[in-house]
Amino acid sequence: MATPFQEFRQRLNLISQRVEEIHQKYQRYFQREERIPPQKEREAIEREMSQIQSREYPPFWQFHVNNVAHKLATYRSLWDKRMENFLEYGTIDGSRIQESRRRETMREIPEERPKNERSMKVGDLSSSETLRDLAESLWKDLDKSGVKIADPTVLERKVAQMVAPLQEKQSSESSLTISYEVENGKVKFKVRVGKGSPGSA
Repeated sequence: MATPFQEFRQRLNLISQRVEEIHQKYQRYFQREERIPPQKEREAIEREMSQIQSREYPPFWQFHVNNVAHKLATYRSLWDKRMENFLEYGTIDGSRIQESRRRETMREIPEERPKNERSMKVGDLSSSETLRDLAESLWKDLDKSGVKIADPTVLERKVAQMVAPLQEKQSSESSLTISYEVENGKVKFKVRVGKGSPGSA
């Protein structure tokens, strides 16, 4: 038979798991895989945690309460910040990113550069929203060049594959440029960082 502390610890573990599940739901919402954020689930878990924190516990019990409370507070800060940015720069259902967001995240390209290039910092690509913006810009450029790609997410996955190795090796402040050439209806991408030689993709 479980002791009172074991039952209490199990309750905290379940709360911690629910916090992780809510975080995953927020992730899917920010990635536009869900239409609404998990606000109701969040409010329920915050109420339950608030009730637990309103009581006094022995020091060892309090230690476990503080751990779960800290985890929830950390995620809550992250959710609020991302939601603020998401609602400020995109539509509520996440169907598209406004031009103001694109101008903020994409580097301005000098006029002398060809239009088949897009440049930004390596560190900016850690955001799935920014990565999606980059793929969408390339998709529109290709469309203007006469290359039709029915599903933009195909290009998004291609871009993610190209930049993933660079994110691990390069400084977040390094400049990254993706360019492309169209030959016989086929697209050949090139990626370069800083002043280094471009790598074919």
